[in-house]
Amino acid sequence: MLLRAIAIVALLWPSRLSGPLDGAPLDTVPEALLLGLAAPALAWLHPAFLRNRIARAAVLTLLVIKIAAPLVLQQQGWCLTFTPPKPMVRESTGKPHSWDIRADWLADDPRCSAVMTRSYHDTFELPVWFFNLPPPDDAPHRAGYGPGEILVRVRLFGYLDTRAEGSFALLTGPGMDTSLRIDGTRVDASEPGRHQATLPPGTHAIEMDGVLATKHWPIVPTWNGREMGSMLFPSTSLQPTSDLDRWLRPIAGWIQVLLSGGLVLSWFAAWALRMDRWLLAWCVGSATAVSVAALVMPAVAAGYTAGALAVAVFVVTRPRLRNARGAMLLIGIPWLAYFAAANAHQVGRWTLYGVGNDNFQFQRYSYRVFMQHYWLEGGQVTFWNQPLYRWIAGTLHMIFGDSSVGQVYWDSAGILAMALFAYKVVSLRASFEWGLAAAVIAPLMFLRGPTLEFVGFGLSEIASATFIYLAAYFAMRNRGARDVVIAGVLVVLGFYTRLNNLPLGAAVAAFALPVTLTAGEMWRPKVWWPLVRWRVVIGIFGALGIGALLFAWRTWYYTGVFGLFHGTQREFLAVWKPGMSAAEAVPAMLSSLMMVLTASDPPQFAWHALPLMVGAVIVVAGICCLPVFRRAPLPAVAMFVAGCVSAIVTRGWGYEGRFSIHLFGAAAALTGWGLYEVILAGKKYLSGSDTCREEILVGK
Repeated sequence: MLLRAIAIVALLWPSRLSGPLDGAPLDTVPEALLLGLAAPALAWLHPAFLRNRIARAAVLTLLVIKIAAPLVLQQQGWCLTFTPPKPMVRESTGKPHSWDIRADWLADDPRCSAVMTRSYHDTFELPVWFFNLPPPDDAPHRAGYGPGEILVRVRLFGYLDTRAEGSFALLTGPGMDTSLRIDGTRVDASEPGRHQATLPPGTHAIEMDGVLATKHWPIVPTWNGREMGSMLFPSTSLQPTSDLDRWLRPIAGWIQVLLSGGLVLSWFAAWALRMDRWLLAWCVGSATAVSVAALVMPAVAAGYTAGALAVAVFVVTRPRLRNARGAMLLIGIPWLAYFAAANAHQVGRWTLYGVGNDNFQFQRYSYRVFMQHYWLEGGQVTFWNQPLYRWIAGTLHMIFGDSSVGQVYWDSAGILAMALFAYKVVSLRASFEWGLAAAVIAPLMFLRGPTLEFVGFGLSEIASATFIYLAAYFAMRNRGARDVVIAGVLVVLGFYTRLNNLPLGAAVAAFALPVTLTAGEMWRPKVWWPLVRWRVVIGIFGALGIGALLFAWRTWYYTGVFGLFHGTQREFLAVWKPGMSAAEAVPAMLSSLMMVLTASDPPQFAWHALPLMVGAVIVVAGICCLPVFRRAPLPAVAMFVAGCVSAIVTRGWGYEGRFSIHLFGAAAALTGWGLYEVILAGKKYLSGSDTCREEILVGK
């Protein structure tokens, strides 16, 4: 695990040398796909690759180059600063920041808001994400502060090293009123938005001033027709470079590209060579098909992806791949390919969020954490909005820049974690094929329902469920103390990400029992008590206890109140409010529960929510010890019940299906198991054996 972490850090570490694979921010499509998606996937699929000495040497060399570069090399690129005529955000202490880890993001008043290493062709490529932020008075609108409404001054400064005479041009928006100076000499515009000059060999100081007026703000530098960002564009830097710098830069730049690209591509090749050729053909073919559909037919691509996942259940798999990694290959590759292709247009571009929405609030607080340095406070003294996701969103922005594509990758990977949880539960009770069928159900619920819009939308539900289902996976695996510790940490992170999921997190302790234990046996303590793995129970509840204590301590630190839910939405969203009678509260509880089980508000039947309703039926029938259903896996039943508890305590609204997401994994597991049992029971019944029929009727 340590080797994989080091490899990912080496690939993502921001470099002083700009290039196609220069690390964070991952603001080009090759970077986002190879470093942000493929490399983490390969780290899970083929960790053995890093045992190779050549691979380790490549990782170490790449890390040394990136860490040592500041000792001898200037930061490549040009400095971009944005200076508004008045503060644009509460408690602003200087120029606004962009999500650029190479810039002065730790400074209250950054010298550079961003480092420019590529051309910006339109407004949403220019790193001005800070237009998302609310005004200093926290008004619930952007009147006077939106793009084109506040005249922000933009300044570019840096150096250009040319080896031969050539033509430099700077293309900007005609309404930006841009002025350009080269080596202190003003260059007049040849036409609105176009400046051009012929430069001799040498180092040249480039200065640009403009105003972000209108709503069209391209900045496109070219050299002999080649845009900035090309490997053939002359070297750029924030400060004048030394002779050693100029000599080392091209060599180190190509080495960096070869090491980064070569590491990921050779990693992929090593994985592909170990693969069964038919399974590899399926992975490549299905990923290609859904990618083409997402790019060419985006309106119907989700349906085609759902079809590809459903077909995966029938793909013949060799025995050595009939495991979690095999399931990941069959459904995970096309699933990730769909989201990678469908959101490729987001890479290197920022999104303007709607003011006042929950996802906007998380983005706002992310900025306050990372750019205004409210590391512990997180933008709120008490968490009216769910706590941890603001740190998650900020971390993803630090890796992917202004773009929200990192949140898409994060959520799509999280849904895979739910799917693999369902696979694990059912495969332990049935077979690989039935486990795979269960795994497909959770992604299908997203693809065929309204919750698809929440993938990358910037809300906390998927992230919280991801942590908790991963915790359950480790609790099931339970190979030693390390798995228990990991499960405990993940449960706490899931609780911190969404406080409502505390019961769901606590239910992970149910996996201290074997998945083979049935719901009907819950009434027989003499059966299940000796089977309890107490270190899992102690690990989960011990971690939650420590997590709750730290959370309450933070609240006391800022408010003087030592409480777990002080200042949150608990009272605001409570179903049973003070003054309500039981006759009023019980229907409200049932309505809230049915909203979750139908993934609709107001509650109503919906096909995409069918696994939730099937799961609820299995849970009730299993607890009541009805024939067949009594054999439902008890830990999954406990998890489903715990996931329903929050619905009878608090009720959300808006964002249809949002408050059901945490149940998708458990519902997929129970529905997959239910299909298996029904078909098995049907086969037994049709066999004509009186003994078989009797077994079915008594629930054996």
